[in-house]
Parts: sequence; structure tokens; C-alpha cells
Amino acid sequence: MKYKFLIALGAFLLSIQLNFFITGAAHASTEGYDMNKIQNTADNVSLDSLGAAAKEYSVPILVITVILSGFLALGGIVFKPLKLAAGSLLGIGILFFSLVNYAPELAGIMISIVDSVMDRITGVN
Repeated sequence: MKYKFLIALGAFLLSIQLNFFITGAAHASTEGYDMNKIQNTADNVSLDSLGAAAKEYSVPILVITVILSGFLALGGIVFKPLKLAAGSLLGIGILFFSLVNYAPELAGIMISIVDSVMDRITGVN
């Protein structure tokens, strides 16, 4: 009984997703794309600007992930798999924050560790 319900739910959600995809594809084919807008966006967006935006919004994203993981943990009191989702979301938020804000320091630490291990292995100072 449980499996039939899960299969029916999966089929229902898949049909909804396909409906949105087909609707979006039909809209894109009838309306077309604004090539000037695409070109302007490609010219104005760079890796440095994305990094700056990620640094600017890293603290709010971390706060939101902590709040959402707290709510998921509260929901985990009733539905146990939400505890796993809460921990995963919190871990992803902390990983994003640390990588965005401390990537050069982390890369330097990893390079120095690999360099010292290779010096010991090869015997070169």
C-alpha cells in the first residue's frame, strides 16, 4: 500500500514538473530570446563580481541556513529524516561560508601541507 502511494505521488510530481518544463519551452520558442540582454549580461558578469557578491551575501545566507536547519530540527522531533536534512543544510551553509570567506587561506594551508609532505618524501629542502 505504501509503495503504491509513493509511486503515485512520484508520477504526479513528475507530471507537474514536465508540465512546467513544456510550458517554459513553449514560451521560449514563441517569444524568443532578447540577444542584446544576453550579451549585456555576459559582458557585465565576471568571476570577480560573483565572488564579491558571494562574500557580500555570505553572512545572510549563513543566518538563513542556520534558521532553516533549526526549523528542520524542530520538525525532526516528529519526522525523523528531517534531522538529517537539518544537519546537511547546516553543513552546506557552513561550508559555503568558509569557502567564500577563507578560500585563499585554506588554499595556502593545503599547499603548505602538500609541500612539506613532498619535501619529506623526496628529501629536498
